[in-house]
Amino acid sequence: MKDKKVNLISSIIFFFLGLIIFIDPGIVVKFISYFLGGCLIVIGVYKTINYVIKNKNLGVVNVNEISFGVVAMILGLLLVCLAGTLEFLL
Repeated sequence: MKDKKVNLISSIIFFFLGLIIFIDPGIVVKFISYFLGGCLIVIGVYKTINYVIKNKNLGVVNVNEISFGVVAMILGLLLVCLAGTLEFLL
């Protein structure tokens, strides 16, 4: 009985998602671009702050962590700023 409810709910959710993608796929592409860009920015800020804290407290220098943080922030900003261009290209 529980499986039937889960199947029904997931079918309804996927129906509405498919309907949104069918009606206006640009909204979905922009949402995904903004979401992934935001996640990358948050990860980049976290890695950069983590590097600064470790360097200040422990004196440990990990160049990979700071470079990953900066690259993640740049990619996140590009995804957010160029969401319209990405939508056009796709």
